Amino acid sequence: MQTTFISGDTINNTHVLIAEPSIEERLLNAFDKSSKVINSKIKFIPEIKIKRENDTLYISELTKTKINTLLVTVEVFSVTKTDKASMPVAVLSDIAQREILKRIKN
Repeated sequence: MQTTFISGDTINNTHVLIAEPSIEERLLNAFDKSSKVINSKIKFIPEIKIKRENDTLYISELTKTKINTLLVTVEVFSVTKTDKASMPVAVLSDIAQREILKRIKN
């Protein structure tokens, strides 16, 4: 996991660094604190729907592995085909990751 550093205001000619956790770290922390976790999984009912330019993603499940990696089960619907797969959360766009984070926290 990585941490993003943001430069803050200058105080007495010294720079202040403010550490902000990455979206992946925030997702992992929210997953660990969530009361919705059953057998290291969270099922999303209804599924999280993410519209993209040419298709739509439906995220149905979030799983934590033994090595602290979060995987999502995603179904991709397009006009011509449908596909279902598990993939690391890091592969998803920031928009999709934020939608997952919102759903975990609610």
